[in-house]
Formats: sequence, C-alpha cells, structure tokens
Amino acid sequence: MEKSDILAATHAGTKQIEIARKFNCCVDTIRSVQREFGFARWRELTPEVERECVALLRLGHGQYRVAKMTRVPQKKIHELMLKYYIVHPVGGLPLPAPTRARITERVRERDAYGIRIAEKENVSKEPVLRIAHQIYGPGRFRGGRVPPFTFVINPDGNIEANCRKFVDDVFRGTFSTEAQAMELTRIFTKLVERYAQLWYDGNIPADRNAFIEELVSAYLPPNLRGRTPFTPEEWRKQRQFVADHVRTAVDSLAGTESVWKN
Repeated sequence: MEKSDILAATHAGTKQIEIARKFNCCVDTIRSVQREFGFARWRELTPEVERECVALLRLGHGQYRVAKMTRVPQKKIHELMLKYYIVHPVGGLPLPAPTRARITERVRERDAYGIRIAEKENVSKEPVLRIAHQIYGPGRFRGGRVPPFTFVINPDGNIEANCRKFVDDVFRGTFSTEAQAMELTRIFTKLVERYAQLWYDGNIPADRNAFIEELVSAYLPPNLRGRTPFTPEEWRKQRQFVADHVRTAVDSLAGTESVWKN
C-alpha cells in the first residue's frame, strides 16, 4: 500500500525528498521503490521524444521549460538546440503579464528563494532573479522573509565592519584571556625589537620613557586621531593600552639586548 502511495506521489510530480519526509524514510528508499516499478526521472530520448522536444523549442520555449514539459534532461535539450541550429533571442519569450505579476508579488513578500519561486510558477530561475535584482539590487536574493546581506536596511551590509566583528568574536570565543594576553605580548615584543633594530642599532635607549612615548606615537600618530571614529576618551584609552604593552615589551627586552640585538 505504501509503495502504491509512493508511486502515486511520484506520478504527481512530488519531489523525492518530500515523499521521503511524508513516509518518514530516507530518499534512497524512495529511489529503490521507483526503480522497482520501472519509473525513471528522465524519459529515454527516442526519435518520437526528440521530435516533441524540437517542436517545443521551435515554438520558442526555453531549455528549462522544455525539460520540465518532456522530462528530458536540460543538457540533452541543449544538445538538440545545437544539433538542429535552434537559436533563441537573448532573454527568451517575455513572461505573461499575470505570471510576471505573481512572481513580483512573491519576490516582494520573500515567499521563497528564487529557484523555489521559479518552480511554483513553472519558469526558469533567471527571470525570477532578474525581477529580484531589479527590486533589491545586485546582491544575492534570499527568501524566507530575510533581507539579503546587501539590502539597505540590513546591518550586515557593512561587510568590512562585520568581518572585523566576526574575527574579534571568534578570537575571544576561542582563546582564553591568558592566551590573548600572551599573543599581544608576543606581537608588541616583536614590534619593539624591530623598531629598536631600525632606529637604535638594536639597543634600548637609556631613557625608556621617552623611547616608549616615541614608539607609541609611531604606532598611533597624532594626525590619525581625526580620521578615526574614537571619542577623545576612547582615543586616550587606546594609547594607554598600546603604551602598557610597549612598556611590558621594553622591560622584557631590556635585560636581553645582547641576545636579540644581533
């Protein structure tokens, strides 16, 4: 009885994944039942089927549409177009006004992803995506009532800021506070070491406070202040943060100059 229901759903055009969900089984089981009863997703391209496909193509129907109507793979439909020198104008036949209106409404309501809207309206996905891009711009169209990343009201449209936030969240969520502190110490130690090698022949100057202030100013130059979104208080905290790490690095390197300066 279940096999009969599976075959009935198959003949009705229901997808294998949807049939599997209905019968609470895997897709492979559905495929095995279909094979058992000699049902194939695609028809064999006999001379009669070939003439049917060619006739539809010459009427102006697109490859996707003909593949759906005849149950012949779209790749073979394309090969038939080449074989019989059938050329369609760019863009194909225009959508009927009612179909275009329904697609536009579905896109505005974010009824589903572009390919699902195309299946519901029995058209290819290209005209659906063209309509979506005309409405929302060139970004990826995302259904399910979720604005795409490039949509103007979506804060995720700020890709650069989002990327920094993602990296920061991953770093903080992956490494402990101690690991983060050790990594920052290593970075600033390398910075101090390199700066001393470039400008002081690998030596830490006697006036460490002046050296630290010089290095902090090189790291955060005063003319950078006006080009950042920091408030004066935030800028002061940033400089203090850098200064503390530079001071720690200087103190750790001051006693090992003979080792690292060469």
